[in-house]
Amino acid sequence: MTRSTEGKPPPLRGAHAEPLGSAEAEAWRDARRRVQSLWVRWRSGVPLSADDLRLPELDHDRLFNALHVPDDAGPYAAALEGILRRIPDGWGRWVDCDRGWYPLIVELDRKLTALDPGYIVYQIKQKFGVLRVYIESAQEVARDMRTLIADASTASRSSCEACGQPGQLMEGSGRVKTLCPRCGMEAAFLPREQAFPISEVAGDTSGLGATSQ
Repeated sequence: MTRSTEGKPPPLRGAHAEPLGSAEAEAWRDARRRVQSLWVRWRSGVPLSADDLRLPELDHDRLFNALHVPDDAGPYAAALEGILRRIPDGWGRWVDCDRGWYPLIVELDRKLTALDPGYIVYQIKQKFGVLRVYIESAQEVARDMRTLIADASTASRSSCEACGQPGQLMEGSGRVKTLCPRCGMEAAFLPREQAFPISEVAGDTSGLGATSQ
């Protein structure tokens, strides 16, 4: 069970986590930049060589177990750090979406914590243009937790992932994101004629995130 005992929540799974050092963080940023560049080149039909595919050497255990508070977290930094510390070792302590959804994530955490202060997070990411959150919670509140996560996922479908303004599902460079007209234009994304229904995007309710022990 993840719920508190004797009025005290269990310790966070990532309470011990520390951020990457400056050199490690720069190597990680460089690797991400290079992967993004490779994706764009591949989508454009540019041939890739073996040298292109060589990425900086990284300590993967260190990378996954470090604390990755987004550089652009701003006023949400402390709340996002608390959420990331709920993630166990080996899962990757980062938020895999853009800053426009940080308010949705922080508000969702506030509601989930009220139901189960010791709930565990496994992943927070964007998939098919929708916010996806995977957690583990106490059995007696799992259904309510799923409902809250589903509500946040639904809200993300009309909220720009980049800036938080009203948005819609758009497509560009083989990717799907929910963006407002301005952010879509800046990223060279175009509106889709028809968005995926939430059932197709999210799959079954367990895919929306709340499992139980």
